[in-house]
Amino acid sequence: MTKQSIVSLFILASVSVQAQATEYRFVADDPGAATRFCVAAAEDDIDGLRSQIRKLRQSPHHQYKTIVNAIRCNDEVAAQFAHRYGASETFAYLYRLTTKEHRELVPHTSVEEVVSEQPSGDEPTVVVVHVRGR
Repeated sequence: MTKQSIVSLFILASVSVQAQATEYRFVADDPGAATRFCVAAAEDDIDGLRSQIRKLRQSPHHQYKTIVNAIRCNDEVAAQFAHRYGASETFAYLYRLTTKEHRELVPHTSVEEVVSEQPSGDEPTVVVVHVRGR
């Protein structure tokens, strides 16, 4: 194994440990389809996300790209919101549908972290995130 491979494995392992340090629970602030879309995006639920997009279509000619770019999740572009919570599958799907002016993922947040429980031992920190879509 080369020195570069060892360094790469070390970096990958440290990123994996950091990713497991926090567990997010998403709570919908309202029963609307846009909010359910945002929750599915953050939970990396690709089937649920596609289902919500179909429900949001107002006509057969209403394109998915139009819907994805019209919705804001906690005042963020949907792809950015999915990326923030490590939802890689939904992020990749949403990013393909995101217009060029929205593709830059600006690191800001309007997420309200309501509850943060301290981990005991190997348990992750649990953060409850209230989600609103518009």
